[in-house]
Amino acid sequence: MDFRLPRIVSVVALLALAIMAIAGSIRGAAAQDAAAVHLFSVVSARDEVVIGLTETEVPALASRAPVAVVANLLASDGRLSAWRYAPTRGEDGAIRLTPIYRVAIFAGGTIRLEPYLAAGDQEVVAPAE
Repeated sequence: MDFRLPRIVSVVALLALAIMAIAGSIRGAAAQDAAAVHLFSVVSARDEVVIGLTETEVPALASRAPVAVVANLLASDGRLSAWRYAPTRGEDGAIRLTPIYRVAIFAGGTIRLEPYLAAGDQEVVAPAE
């Protein structure tokens, strides 16, 4: 009886498991980066924009309610600089939220600030530092 075929199948199965583990750790690292980005919807009389702030930019986001932190920053300083986020397609065709450019938000024109929740399968891309 030839035992080479079961051995080859075992080796291929082990390689497949190793590749899946590596892909999972890479995906986990990307999700961890995305978790560090807090998205907010800023509503004014004219329009609505989605902005993103990282915990590196505003360390207090990690320790308190993020919307309260941003509201306090906006109220105390009168303005806030953040990344504007918009949906784009990646190379794989998946829709993801990516930072487009920096915007300034002024307290005088802001009517409402609320947390923005991306769709469950949408990746949130962290801005390049």
